[in-house]
Amino acid sequence: MNQEHPTIFPFTTRVWEYAGKDNRKGEQSDEITVTTLATSEKNLEPGKVLGLVATLVSPVTEHNYVGLYFYTNVEEDVNQYNLYRSKEKGFIPDASNRIAEMDVTEEILHKTPHGFGEATRMLKAYNRQLFVDEEVEPYTTYYYKVAAEDDAGQQGKFSREVSVTTSMGSLFIQGEASFIDKTEIQIVATLGPGSEIRYTLDGSLPSRSSKLYNGPITMEEDRILTASVFMEGTEGGLGTASSAFKRRNDYAVKYLIPFNEKWPGTGEQTLIDNFRGDYFASKYWQGWEAEDMEIVVDLKQEKEIDSVSVGFLQSSGTWILLPEFLEVYISDNGIDFTYIGKMETPEDWKRLPLKKEALTVTFPETRTRYVRVFAKNVKYLPDWHMVGGSKSWMFVDEIMIH
Repeated sequence: MNQEHPTIFPFTTRVWEYAGKDNRKGEQSDEITVTTLATSEKNLEPGKVLGLVATLVSPVTEHNYVGLYFYTNVEEDVNQYNLYRSKEKGFIPDASNRIAEMDVTEEILHKTPHGFGEATRMLKAYNRQLFVDEEVEPYTTYYYKVAAEDDAGQQGKFSREVSVTTSMGSLFIQGEASFIDKTEIQIVATLGPGSEIRYTLDGSLPSRSSKLYNGPITMEEDRILTASVFMEGTEGGLGTASSAFKRRNDYAVKYLIPFNEKWPGTGEQTLIDNFRGDYFASKYWQGWEAEDMEIVVDLKQEKEIDSVSVGFLQSSGTWILLPEFLEVYISDNGIDFTYIGKMETPEDWKRLPLKKEALTVTFPETRTRYVRVFAKNVKYLPDWHMVGGSKSWMFVDEIMIH
């Protein structure tokens, strides 16, 4: 609504009512009454900050931090918010517990949805403000208050007091997920007074009666390690971390056609680590963009084998397609290879939007040391695809030799 403002005189009360007109005519609004200040009065101090909320952000991370959210004051001359913190409930804010002076005249670049436009706006132009307090300790209750300050240096009334209790500073599991004989695992956490770590090895959620963590754990077989921190006097765990650990064969891998650096998986052991990828492009997939895959697996010694399987992903919406076919070759010396079999991707799989499947080449039991696998990439999306002609990806998660 645009309207010329009438002349406003000091210490005067004005009443407004509004209603739509022409084809948008509606009911008349309620009355709005405003009384201007007398000329002898100073500018009023800012109003009380409303809607303050304190939230513990991501309680299990490398560190805790607290997000403070509150409504922006309506006064145009409010350009700063003063934030106060204490470990005492009902504290009185002063210079000793002021943790920040938040300048809301700072300009940020705002992008509209889908990036159709850009605009530079001051923080004060938004109806809510956010302050992140990263200087907090684990297992501690903090109390917060906020006040607005105007250009004249006047501070308004304090907001309501809010509180938040921080959690552990960190909880994570360290160790080699894929191992040949055994591996040593550590559980790392920031522990407070009276707290302890308990864990399970079968993937179940730890309880107060689960094993107590006292130091590194030696893994010698496939396990799922799950850990939680327990505080004194509580039955439930605080935060959970879980990791799988699997034995793998002592094989070596040589890439004749390297994977794309955009999708490296977990490195050169990805395809022999016994971890399978899921239907999403997780860390267990390696990718080739418009390139074939060709790999030699050294079994380190001659073995009797009768099948080779390679796991692939199709997610056509993200340009990932199954290969045209898989070929397998074997060798005793790693130089001279003999073709041993081929499997083509079935026609009824090729247009599926989502499929995770292994192509398998079977053959009479054969003794060999080296296995070479070759997968033919489609390379370019077919005409039926919405972006036909664009480069396609081939994703592989595991080479399984039996």
